[in-house]
Amino acid sequence: MSKPLSKTVVVAYGRSAVAKSGKKGALREMHPIDMGGLVLKGVMEKLPQLDPALVEDVLLGCAIPESKQGLNPARLVAARAGLPYTACGLTVDRFCSSSLQAIALAAWQIEAGQADCVVAGGIESMTALPMTLDRSADLDTGTASIEKEGVLQWQI
Repeated sequence: MSKPLSKTVVVAYGRSAVAKSGKKGALREMHPIDMGGLVLKGVMEKLPQLDPALVEDVLLGCAIPESKQGLNPARLVAARAGLPYTACGLTVDRFCSSSLQAIALAAWQIEAGQADCVVAGGIESMTALPMTLDRSADLDTGTASIEKEGVLQWQI
């Protein structure tokens, strides 16, 4: 006989400040891992009855986890927030729906009985990332080539 699915509930949430990105952004000097750690620490402070050792996993969506965002920001944010080293970290990259996918994965872990306490959310600092690269001039100079099925491949 199969075991009934566990219920998933949200017990607390947090949100960082939002500001303009780029050279004039108010948060441009703050590292994304530091910001994420502060938000998670604030969420944990809302739940004084929750022992941080009970957090089994931290899942964070991040569309571009490379560069200054730390490659596995979920693990780094968990550590920065003061969670014990036993809390795992998983970074989910599904572009614009990364955070939603991280939350869904966390819910699935709980519902499937694989975990009891999971943190899920998202992290992204657009200021910390090189988001635009105008390569349109390369089309004129011939450094771009058309490959099979019309997919444009850059020769870097």
